[in-house]
Amino acid sequence: MMCYDLCETVKMNGEEDTHDQISVRFLNRLDVYLSSNKFYDAHQTYRALATRWTQQRKFSSLLPILYESVGKFSEKGQNLIAEDMAGLYVAALKASKSPINCSVISNLKSIFQWMILNCKSESQERFLSQILGWSLEVSPEYPRGHPDLHRMYVEVYHGAGNFHSSIFHIMLIDDGQYIGKYLAECYSKYAFPSELDIFITQFILRFLCNDGEKSVASDILNTYFELVVNSPKKYPLHSFLWLLLICLETKSLPFFKFLLKYYGSSLNRDPLFAEYLDKISKRYFGVPLQENNRSSNFFGNIVRQIFCSDGNDATSSTVGQLASRDVNANPNNIPVSKPSSSSSTAGSSQVKAFHDDDALD
Repeated sequence: MMCYDLCETVKMNGEEDTHDQISVRFLNRLDVYLSSNKFYDAHQTYRALATRWTQQRKFSSLLPILYESVGKFSEKGQNLIAEDMAGLYVAALKASKSPINCSVISNLKSIFQWMILNCKSESQERFLSQILGWSLEVSPEYPRGHPDLHRMYVEVYHGAGNFHSSIFHIMLIDDGQYIGKYLAECYSKYAFPSELDIFITQFILRFLCNDGEKSVASDILNTYFELVVNSPKKYPLHSFLWLLLICLETKSLPFFKFLLKYYGSSLNRDPLFAEYLDKISKRYFGVPLQENNRSSNFFGNIVRQIFCSDGNDATSSTVGQLASRDVNANPNNIPVSKPSSSSSTAGSSQVKAFHDDDALD
């Protein structure tokens, strides 16, 4: 983060701030404290300035100063103070009801990238919780946080090699093509060729358990297979997902039960499928699967490492014809309505509420 003269910031923001002699004295004092490494005094001065300007509603001047203060203290190795300033920055965003836009997200991304490298996980969770509180204030239509914020988290976690967290947050994005491209990239880099269909099946099932939109799921499925399938080979699990989305759209419980039986051998390849399908059965049809449907097999693969916590009655002939269709030839045939153009898909307890087990309940 680039730093600049705080006094000049005030002058650029209007004549009222230029003539605020008290504020100018605050800013001059900050420069002296920082240059002489009096970090406690600088910290208290920043907090006093934040309190004064919040009361005076001078957010256009306060926000850039608080953002730059994170960089100033981090460059001096004062990570705890920098963490506090990051929290003050988000608090000012919330108090000012600043909208979620590219500029603010860029600032938050810069801070979060620094926190990933320098701060404990508890501090990172607290920061994300504060951001969630601001997001709920300005975009209450997204009770789990604005999708653009989750996209930013995906990019940061992916850059840090934290695939579990990136996959968790990508579940909360409403752009199926973006998700499909990301999954295709992850598969190409980290999975085995034999896991092509297992990889996407685990994600789609978990996405549906997590209240993901069926139209978004169809976009994910189409985009993923368009990017990773280089031959006309048919994948039973791909056909299963294609038919499952039709089934959920039509709300046909007999069709759902038949699909589970018809694709039983493929679904037995990973024990998590039974868990997710049980959740889907409860969520969409109001009935649990029979316990004896669960598989006792274990399929250890890279998908489990990425998707799981790291330490942290239609007739047979009709369904058979649908299942035998080469859906890879035209994956856009999935008859699920597209999302509308208007759709763009805090204490640590709020962040904890996003964890995997809770998301499936």
